[in-house]
Amino acid sequence: AQPLARRLLNLGAKLSYHDPLVKTWDIDGVSVPCVEDHLAAAETADLTVLLQNHTSYDLEALAMRAHRVFDTRGSMVGPAVERM
Repeated sequence: AQPLARRLLNLGAKLSYHDPLVKTWDIDGVSVPCVEDHLAAAETADLTVLLQNHTSYDLEALAMRAHRVFDTRGSMVGPAVERM
């Protein structure tokens, strides 16, 4: 996650994250805000990246609500999902 986040920040992206196991996260001293509702955040984000497939995530709901998803786990399907 760190290298991808660093690259996106260097490209000027505005980042946020959701992870039920990580309460705070910073990249090179830059605090990345944690969102409480990952589905609502996915609705407003240009891109949602799935890096970890936590069992608490409803991937079908995420695929339906996100504008575009980059799935690095190969766990999701849908018209807006690009799988790695």
